[in-house]
Amino acid sequence: MHMIRVKIKVAVVLPIILIGASPSLYALQVGGNVNLDLEYTDNAALTNTGEVDDVIARTRLTGTISEDSGPVTGNATAEIRRLDYLDKTFADETYLDLDLGATWIQVRNRLVWNAQDHYKQTLLNNLNAATPSNIEDTNAFRLSADATFPLANQYTLTVTPSFTDYYYETSGNDNRQLALAADLAYQLDPTISLSLNGSFTDLDFKNDILNSDSERTGLNIAVAVTRARSRYNASIGATRVENDQGAETDGVTGSLDWEHDITGRSTIVLHASSAITDPSSIFISSSINPNTGSFSNVQNSGDTVRDNVIRVTYNRQGSVVNSSVWTELRDLDYETAMLDREVQEVSGNLSYAITSIITGTVIASYIRTKDLAALSTDKTYFIEGKLAYSLSRKLNASVGLRGQSRDSSGVASREYDALGIFANIGYLLGR
Repeated sequence: MHMIRVKIKVAVVLPIILIGASPSLYALQVGGNVNLDLEYTDNAALTNTGEVDDVIARTRLTGTISEDSGPVTGNATAEIRRLDYLDKTFADETYLDLDLGATWIQVRNRLVWNAQDHYKQTLLNNLNAATPSNIEDTNAFRLSADATFPLANQYTLTVTPSFTDYYYETSGNDNRQLALAADLAYQLDPTISLSLNGSFTDLDFKNDILNSDSERTGLNIAVAVTRARSRYNASIGATRVENDQGAETDGVTGSLDWEHDITGRSTIVLHASSAITDPSSIFISSSINPNTGSFSNVQNSGDTVRDNVIRVTYNRQGSVVNSSVWTELRDLDYETAMLDREVQEVSGNLSYAITSIITGTVIASYIRTKDLAALSTDKTYFIEGKLAYSLSRKLNASVGLRGQSRDSSGVASREYDALGIFANIGYLLGR
């Protein structure tokens, strides 16, 4: 609980900074909600042997705060979840989730400070079921600065030093990373920018016996294009990693990001990249921008990894129908650890306003993971459907069904089937 107390202090300090720096309090937005739900499941431990049913009581308190004007902007979302297993399949658990971000424009167009903190729960082994015995708290804190120097004509040099600290409750992969990046950009015209980018990262693990410290160097060229309805950003270059234990990895790396507004209410986002990196950097990247890939598809490790990923996301926000669908293809090749795997995911959610006070929601996902070390292929299925009823402007209730299962061609202990029924009541805090 010591780490949770530290991070709660961070969650308190950031809103105080936002409030203190805001020139006008009317721009500060505060909100939150309280949710209580009960779920009956016929397989609480998500196992294929000795299945036991249980009733899980969940209490969730969520708070948000944001500031979008003035020299300091930012947002903070914190959620505390309490899980009580009434038949004691597992010990009662309390989890904390934090997503914090703040930007301070110290000198406009010259010096900008950025801070992020992400505290979440990740799986110790992402091929095993998501139960309390397979979950660890994970935190990433990053502080960086963008120092911009205008050069002749359309040339601009941006230098970005950064410090990132990673904490893992159980796995022992705690590390700190000091990095320096430089970006020399040329504004070809108002819509096209060309750049030459270089970076250096020093990765220092707390446990030097378990993991090897390393130095990572990257160099690439990039182009960014902005159109009326589309944004492109592409880069290609090379990355080299030198480990203290003598192993070296290098190769061609690159990325492509494309976002297109199909209509005023629908958007498609494409991310494709091939990177030589480490799982900690993947964790913070996916926490900041989920469109770069889901960390749940990555096995955490202190090893260097070649991460190849393609992810396509479609979002639509309408007055009656809201939907989001994504597919992800991922190939992970670890330098020394026997953790190589290939992942294919198709997931989505759909909500439909049946009436002004009744909404139906369906969430579904399919994940196929090929474990190259165990020579097995796992297929995980999840589906949830619920009906929500608005009792008042602030009070709502819902009931639903949840089903999940996993099949494995090589490791029978990973298989399970579970069916649950749940009811929820939620109250909106604030105005």
